[in-house]
Amino acid sequence: MNPSSTRRRALETWNTRDLLVAVLIPVVFGIILLPILLYTHALMMVIPPFVNALLTGLWVLAGIMVPYILRKPGSAFLGALLVGVIEGPFSPFGWIILLIQAVVGLFSEVPFALTRYRNFTLLFLCCAGAVGNLGPVAINYALYNSSRLAPAVQLISIIAHLLGGLLGGLFARLVADALARTGVLRGYAIGREQIEEV
Repeated sequence: MNPSSTRRRALETWNTRDLLVAVLIPVVFGIILLPILLYTHALMMVIPPFVNALLTGLWVLAGIMVPYILRKPGSAFLGALLVGVIEGPFSPFGWIILLIQAVVGLFSEVPFALTRYRNFTLLFLCCAGAVGNLGPVAINYALYNSSRLAPAVQLISIIAHLLGGLLGGLFARLVADALARTGVLRGYAIGREQIEEV
């Protein structure tokens, strides 16, 4: 079976409700996170870089929550990318935020793809968040010459990004589970799992 037919079949499994979920969650997170983005940018010179790196974990939320709910190929990338689309016009970084979110989405997609969208344990989602949050690290190295920083600073930054992403994965899981308990996601595996647990 060739890769193009596999991709086509994967896209055909998406329905209108899936697309609505995949768009709605990033829109909500994009709106909620925009004030945080503006606030942290305004205080960038005051906030220690370690704290700033930890906060980047918030931007993996949609890239983890959307695939946790939909369990479909491309959902992590789409979730993360749409946050960038929402924030782009208002971001102090301009449209570079779209590039950052695209890379976060690609990095987030990898763990899900490696497990064929079948592993959704808390530990896995935390690890997927950590991997996704290596996206900003890659951007920093590619565009902002992070390699010129002292090795200790680079290591602290990478650890902080991993920890921030891990917390982002945890928070995405908690929010999605809370949403599933309301019954609005009963048509998805996550909704059925919550019913079975009750």
